[in-house]
Amino acid sequence: MFQHTKPRYSINDLLPLLSIGRARLYADINQGKLKTYKIGKRRFASPEALDSYVQKTEQEAQQ
Repeated sequence: MFQHTKPRYSINDLLPLLSIGRARLYADINQGKLKTYKIGKRRFASPEALDSYVQKTEQEAQQ
């Protein structure tokens, strides 16, 4: 998938990587498509969760 350069990605990191809007990203998080975790008030996704999300969205697009 991606060539990961970080151990975790913030929401602001994910928006340009995925080329989607903030509302769409949060909708997918709330639906369980992208697994995230919180540190304090900030939300992050692991590189593995990001790869899984991209794979899921690609599969959905092919259906």
